[in-house]
Amino acid sequence: MVVESGVNTGATTYFIRAAAPGARIIAIDPMDRPLCLNQTRWVDRSGHTTYLVGGNFVDFGSVSWDQLSPALPPGWAANALAFFDDHTPHFDRLAQLQKVGILSALFEDNYLPGMGDLKRRSDPTNAAPDADGTIQGNSATGFKPRPDLGLGLKQLFRRDDEHTQHACNVIKSYTEFPIISDHALHRWGFSRPWRPAFDPGEWQRPIWQPQKCRSDHERFQMFRRDARMPMNSDEWFDYNFFCFVRLFSLERENTESD
Repeated sequence: MVVESGVNTGATTYFIRAAAPGARIIAIDPMDRPLCLNQTRWVDRSGHTTYLVGGNFVDFGSVSWDQLSPALPPGWAANALAFFDDHTPHFDRLAQLQKVGILSALFEDNYLPGMGDLKRRSDPTNAAPDADGTIQGNSATGFKPRPDLGLGLKQLFRRDDEHTQHACNVIKSYTEFPIISDHALHRWGFSRPWRPAFDPGEWQRPIWQPQKCRSDHERFQMFRRDARMPMNSDEWFDYNFFCFVRLFSLERENTESD
């Protein structure tokens, strides 16, 4: 089972369904349409996806899991994966995951300090609410991210405070994935697609480097022309700064504190 928080165009839903045809997906998004590029959202018609979007939206931390229809099987959380691309602080999600019992999570927007677009809606010093009061948004609807506050896990680990210590106590393992394509770095104004001057621990070399490698450029263009893609393929290449975490169970934490 996969819980996807942040659907937008449906690109991630599409890839999850392609990778796991029989998996149950819970797709969560405050909007009933995408924010950018596509005018329509790819919707899974397999019958195995429950959409909590638009008027039915409930934030991940507030979902009544035992009231979903169809009902979730006993012990579902232990084998579930949560995927977050909802521009919400990663730290806030850790306690919510443990409370539900989901111990595996994939986070997008895991940027370096000074980069990114995460925000905390309830914090007036961080971001103004969107025009519709939801979590996601953009500059046209009042989206005012504050990447300097260190709301992503990578940014959090560059600090040394009580939040960093708590994250280290609840995270069992933390793994960063390589950037999919080097063109994503141009989004942040880098003059070169990949700079060896970066600390090797900051980013792994991109999987595809179409700006530097001819064969990668050819494969990149082939992917962009793939007729099987139901949405603009460029949307997928904006999903690049991933990390995967495994959490300790809440029961383990409570036992150790006793």
